[in-house]
Amino acid sequence: MPASIYSVPESVSGTWERIFRGIGVMDILEEIDVFLSVCQLTQDESNNLVFNGITGCFESKYLADWFVNQINFGWKLWQAAKAKAVPEVVTIGNELQSWVAAWSFKARHDREDYIVVDANLLAKKIAELTGAGK
Repeated sequence: MPASIYSVPESVSGTWERIFRGIGVMDILEEIDVFLSVCQLTQDESNNLVFNGITGCFESKYLADWFVNQINFGWKLWQAAKAKAVPEVVTIGNELQSWVAAWSFKARHDREDYIVVDANLLAKKIAELTGAGK
């Protein structure tokens, strides 16, 4: 399969692999826009930066190397902080599904069977998995 600008080489792993395989192209473009707005670049600086989807870094033919390196360092920090702050949704979903399967029970009401989970226990488990309330 030919590599596209948004493909990830097999040698790339960890955060970058999760970013490019786990979210869509529009998501990464929105994330780049937010990051660049936080950087408070001038219009010329912003226009002269190009994001390379294969390397996961910004490039420029016109801006100084040291400046582009600073932007890339900030981008990597931004992504690392985001990855650490936002729990993996799939992992949480899988753990929650397993927990519900183990802790639910069947109850009968009006000749109907219902699967029931204690709402307080469920809330406690969600808080534990997501870090909510800390």
